Amino acid sequence: MPKTITEFIIIFLELISFYVLPIFIIEDKERQLILIIIVITLLLSILFGFISNNRLKYFYPIFISVLFIPSIFIYYKSTSYIYVFWQLLEAFLGLFIGIGLKFLLTKEEKEII
Repeated sequence: MPKTITEFIIIFLELISFYVLPIFIIEDKERQLILIIIVITLLLSILFGFISNNRLKYFYPIFISVLFIPSIFIYYKSTSYIYVFWQLLEAFLGLFIGIGLKFLLTKEEKEII
């Protein structure tokens, strides 16, 4: 599967976690839902950083934070704007962890050959 299709699948999974997952959560579980979304975003950001060779991957965290903003109006209280900042931070963290993992793993493969 081409990497660009995989990148779009990752972004689609993010959208599902932002907009479909909250539908299935019972009332007053906003904090737990945000924690689940943060973990999902971190894992998908690591994956995105690992598979992407595109230079636009550095805009991925900003894109993800902007995609999260409408979900605040739909599912959360108006005091939840701080989570946009957390989405940005953890997406950057995950992206750079993925880039670091890719660098380490490809470096080891080159040394073995």
